[in-house]
Amino acid sequence: MDVNLMVVATKARAFGFIKHIGSTSKVFAVSHFTGVSSALAALKGQGAPDVIVLVLTRGVLKTAEIPDLLSVAAANIPPIPVVLVGAESLRAKAKVAIQQGAHIYLSDEDSDPHVLVQALQDVWTGSEGYRVRDSALSRARITLDSISDGVIGTDGAGKVEYINPAAEKLTGWPKELAQGKPVSDVMKVKLDGAFGDIPHPVELALSKRAPTGLSAGAVLLRRNGGAIDIEDSTAPMIDEKGAVTGAVIVFHDVSMERAMKAKMTYLAEHDQLTHLPNRLLFRDRAAQSLRSAVRNHSNVAIIFLDLDNFKGINDSFGHSLGDKLLVSVAARLSGCVREEDTVSRQGGDEFLVLLAGLKSREAAEKVAKKIISSCSEPHFIDDQEIHITISMGVGFSPQEHVDIDSLIAQADTAMYRTKQNGRNGYTFFSNEIGAQAQERQRIEEGLRQCIDLDEVRLVYQPKIDLSSGAVVGVEALMRWTNHVLGEVAPNSFIPVAEATRLVVALGRWAIKEACTQIGQWRSLGLGEIKIAVNVSALELEDDAYADYVFTVLSDCKLDPGLLQLEVTETVFIKDFSKCLMRLEVLKKAGVSLALDDFGTGYSSFSYLTSMPFDFLKIDRSFVHDIELDGGKVAVVGAMLSMAKSLGLTVIAEGIETSAEAEFFINGGCDQAQGFFFSKPLEAMDMPCFLSQQRLTTG
Repeated sequence: MDVNLMVVATKARAFGFIKHIGSTSKVFAVSHFTGVSSALAALKGQGAPDVIVLVLTRGVLKTAEIPDLLSVAAANIPPIPVVLVGAESLRAKAKVAIQQGAHIYLSDEDSDPHVLVQALQDVWTGSEGYRVRDSALSRARITLDSISDGVIGTDGAGKVEYINPAAEKLTGWPKELAQGKPVSDVMKVKLDGAFGDIPHPVELALSKRAPTGLSAGAVLLRRNGGAIDIEDSTAPMIDEKGAVTGAVIVFHDVSMERAMKAKMTYLAEHDQLTHLPNRLLFRDRAAQSLRSAVRNHSNVAIIFLDLDNFKGINDSFGHSLGDKLLVSVAARLSGCVREEDTVSRQGGDEFLVLLAGLKSREAAEKVAKKIISSCSEPHFIDDQEIHITISMGVGFSPQEHVDIDSLIAQADTAMYRTKQNGRNGYTFFSNEIGAQAQERQRIEEGLRQCIDLDEVRLVYQPKIDLSSGAVVGVEALMRWTNHVLGEVAPNSFIPVAEATRLVVALGRWAIKEACTQIGQWRSLGLGEIKIAVNVSALELEDDAYADYVFTVLSDCKLDPGLLQLEVTETVFIKDFSKCLMRLEVLKKAGVSLALDDFGTGYSSFSYLTSMPFDFLKIDRSFVHDIELDGGKVAVVGAMLSMAKSLGLTVIAEGIETSAEAEFFINGGCDQAQGFFFSKPLEAMDMPCFLSQQRLTTG
């Protein structure tokens, strides 16, 4: 392969030089130029030579032009080596040229042609190796300049030597300004929440002689003052002798990824409607607060609360307004607590409030009162003025360890007690409440199996006609004997059955059992005895309730008039029109209806004028010791007078003394029941009682 020589010399000197090397080697292809200016023009217009030979001649080549030639040769990629050839007397001029970038000086006086040729070949060989190396470096530079990751290379002192376009864009530092500056100035990184508090990753890589990287959450402060989230890797550059010559850091923008991760984390930990922490985040914060309380000898309180009658608000105003009300309540709750506390929506209309670092129970009670006061203020939503009340329970942790689930359960249990006590308030959990809650739980578990285990039965309390003393019917009362709890009082299990909706299944069982019993008594020759059965509000919510009653009457082949349904005023609170419609269907079919516990509701008299009742039962609270209470006498007198004017049959319940019985007999009451006449009887005892009653009344 020929080596392309560009010889710059006078004609005579060029001829001599070419002849000198040509006598020894044929590997050189020579182009000749008589001056530097013509050689420069040739370099710009044709392919670059492999080696430039500048033959120095005293007084012929202009010394001022030599630096221009050297500069163009050095700027070429790869650089073109320049060889100086001349007489020994020109060595001083050659020395200056070498300082300006010439490669080597060869004396042509008495030099062996073979030595000259070998020197030129060595120069070319070295240039070719540089060319190969430079080609690889060029490809590497092109690659680094093309990638989207930022790349910064530094020297051993951490000063910038190279910065690619991506790094320029990310940092805001152009390479002209960045080169030579400390990398910590060009790439200012915020680590662990502060700038410059810990060594820069490049500094770490240089000092540790090992790869390193940014910690999670690293932020790059750009030259214009902006900031972006970044991730990086950094490595030292170590030469073949083991010396650290610099470092390279590769980094990229992760702002979008980090923002998406933060958003996903937020959504996973917060309620979508109110943006309050959800139960997952609440539990995490509660666990931290409990651990802190043990260390700091402080207390933690959890308040469990929900809105009273929220379902009624939803039904009346729609779910959209209900959602806005929840948002309003969330804001009120947040305004009642400190920054270190947590308000959480658990779902529906249930909220939890975590009070951390308390010194006393009184501090929690103060917050509870503040919440009641704040939430009771009217909520103005969609041009509606909404008034609500809330029920709360408070679980208060002592300084000794208590787990989160237990504390939440305590607050929930205490809230249930608040609802039992009339709502719109708060109750602190106590051991007594806890014991009652456990008893309630055992009752609930037993109720779920009581029908299948044949543990429930009906007993029957006779109703007496006060004018004749004859039995005119009975009221069916449910009794439950559990295999573990024993005999459970109705006032203990009925509220639990209603709260768990188990009363619906129990009510259906009672209807069927009562109707079956009428048939059995009839088969014993006792005649057709009317039975009254209590009906809960939950049963009347069922669209299929009336159809079920008609099916049972049909299956038992009974006249509907033998069944009396007793309802209390509470059934009308939720949906008056729906209850009215269902009762009218039953009344039209012949089932008799009684308003039970009259006088204890909110608007008793208004119901009597619009509901299809046949009977009115005066509550036992008005009956007890009525002869000793003038106020009761006046109220009951008004009840009797009004009922008569409406054509209703009046029944006094709970009569236990002869004085009470005499009052209602003289007052014109139609019927009565109570221990004075008979305690509730088992079904098998009814024949004997009826037989004795008939003998007594003649």
